[in-house]
Amino acid sequence: INAEYMGFAELLQLLCSTIGTVLTSEPMLLHLSSPLFIMGDLHGNFDDLDFFISHLTTFGDMKYTANGFLFLGDYVDRGPASLQVIAYLLAMKALSPKNVFLLRGNHEEWTVNGDIKSDRGSLRCTKTRCIETWGPQRGEQMWLTLNGVFKDLPIAAVVDGTLFCCHGGIPRYSGGPDDRLQILQLPNAPRFNQLTPNQGEAEDRARQRAIVRDYLWNDPAVDESKLDAYGFGPSPRGGECRTFGTRALETFFNNHGFEYLIRAHEMKPEGLRVAKNARIITVFSSSNYCGASNGSACIYVARGKLRFITRPPPCGSQPGSPATSPSRDMPLMVSGQGRTVARRVSNPPTQLNATHTGSGMTLQPRGADTVVSTAPSPQSQRRSSSPEAPAERHGTLKQPGNVNPTRSPTGSPLVSGFQ
Repeated sequence: INAEYMGFAELLQLLCSTIGTVLTSEPMLLHLSSPLFIMGDLHGNFDDLDFFISHLTTFGDMKYTANGFLFLGDYVDRGPASLQVIAYLLAMKALSPKNVFLLRGNHEEWTVNGDIKSDRGSLRCTKTRCIETWGPQRGEQMWLTLNGVFKDLPIAAVVDGTLFCCHGGIPRYSGGPDDRLQILQLPNAPRFNQLTPNQGEAEDRARQRAIVRDYLWNDPAVDESKLDAYGFGPSPRGGECRTFGTRALETFFNNHGFEYLIRAHEMKPEGLRVAKNARIITVFSSSNYCGASNGSACIYVARGKLRFITRPPPCGSQPGSPATSPSRDMPLMVSGQGRTVARRVSNPPTQLNATHTGSGMTLQPRGADTVVSTAPSPQSQRRSSSPEAPAERHGTLKQPGNVNPTRSPTGSPLVSGFQ
């Protein structure tokens, strides 16, 4: 038993007790307003969490920060700092309950974060981390306490009435009345501890459980040829998971008045990917995930625009360690199939705006002191031609015209936008 962390257990226990009351007072479907930062999977990567929070909060303190934070789930498992990450997020929520919002991911369920059989080397589940830190008895108790908090996390959020946010994707639908959102808005909306089906469960209850599971597990379809008439199909993840295509997305948007889906759940090489005619944005906020050389990202929503902020992966570092914070170049901005690079000379990170207009998605830069290249990177060109990563998964944006370089009034170069 690591005696150094006994005080940490008591603090985490207090946080869970405090947050439980806050979460049960929140609806399962949040309605939020910008300005807001949105972050994807963290998976025990404290380094990336610290990087973004330190750059995106005013004076490093939420009480001086006007922007809210929305986290899309999967805070734990696989990375080395699952316990530190969830403790930090719960502390943020306790200190700023009206500005910090935590959604549930598929790893915020005991059957997933307690799957010890899935442990591989340093990639370990939350239950293993708890037992390693506090010993078998207290470790399992802390793991159960955390899952008591996880079951009360909201499932989805609507930002500014048009952006629908969840961890995975939209639930399956086969025609008729569309109550997929209504289920989350019930006064006694179910908060499931387990999302896998229970034998002999009442039909209505089983359907509610399936809808919640779909919000956390479903993915956009890469190949739409195998989808059914409603735009849903089998998932490579197997089991009850589903994929959804353009038809399913448009039906969901038309029925509920949304324009974009912002989700997490899938690792992307640069932390971001835009798909389905720029209607789906996937964000992943953990770099070097499971040993991969991927970057991390977050999204900033303000004044009707989306600004994408990404961070390249550290070279030769161990992902997610809370003890190290390697210096890196400032974020890469991703736009469409090519890659628009903007490295800042000084902090804070450069941001890229994205505004959806009637003629398509418009991208334009923020900030100065940048060195800009608008040419597609060799890596993105290779991925565009790869059968494993079709062009649409690289974020095919609607491009009404050519990309033309512009300059700011001060003469410093700016990333050009789609005009």
